[in-house]
Amino acid sequence: MLTPALQFAVSLVFVYLLLSALSSAIQEIVANLAKWRSNTLEAGIESLLQDTSVKNAIYQHPLLKGVWRPNWLFMKVQKIRKPAYISSSMFAQVLQDLRTVPGSIPASTQKILDTVLKGAANADEEKKKIEHWFDDAMDNVSGWYKRKANAWLWVISAVVCIALNADTISVGKILWNDPTARAAVSEAAKNYANHKTAGNDAGTGAAAPTGTKEELSKVTNARDDLEKLPVPLGWCEEDCLPDDPRRPPTEFYPMLLKLIGILISVLAVSQGAPFWFDLLQKVANLRLAGDPPPDSRVQR
Repeated sequence: MLTPALQFAVSLVFVYLLLSALSSAIQEIVANLAKWRSNTLEAGIESLLQDTSVKNAIYQHPLLKGVWRPNWLFMKVQKIRKPAYISSSMFAQVLQDLRTVPGSIPASTQKILDTVLKGAANADEEKKKIEHWFDDAMDNVSGWYKRKANAWLWVISAVVCIALNADTISVGKILWNDPTARAAVSEAAKNYANHKTAGNDAGTGAAAPTGTKEELSKVTNARDDLEKLPVPLGWCEEDCLPDDPRRPPTEFYPMLLKLIGILISVLAVSQGAPFWFDLLQKVANLRLAGDPPPDSRVQR
């Protein structure tokens, strides 16, 4: 059995986890529709080569053109999307092939390549040097993307918390004062953690990009899970009691508490689903499945 305090902690972390999963899925949908990854990669390659024409030649190379993929939203008009990821091996092969075409590499880019390839004795060594150069550059490009994604996650978290009236103070009061609600949320957290740990998808924001269809499914699942929780989420005006925490406050002090509660939720949700999923297991001390069985070697 979990103690009431531990049940409270597990329940609150679980609420943050579901809100984070919802916000992260929405952010990923925005990233897919706005082509953040492919645009960031393209900008990074152009910055690496210091020339737009060479970047365009790389993207139009048959080897790389083969990894362009159709956009499922616009299949009928034959629109395609540039890749969001290019391996260092493929980049090196394409660049080496372009170097064999006279006039394809301008002097500014050639000067960069001369520095990168200094000391290479053959084509294989040149390829390895280009791969290392590309990998180092992509580490910086990944940093660009993560900073942009984190900034947008803050914005989306704020919108989600306001739209759902995710007030930590109100939710915390219910979870602390109502043992039935606390136990129900704690049990839901146990089931969620067990399911995600046993399954292939832990819902913790894997590094590999996912498609818009998958993220829409995650939005639906997170929304459904939130609706099942016995906590005051959402807004109401006419169909709720005057002291219902879902009713918009009209006086200064309740409005201030509501603002503070939502701000706390925004700060928490913006940490991301992976953070709260890991914390969920740590807070419960890996005992969400219940007490361990007695040791059969101990005589009773």
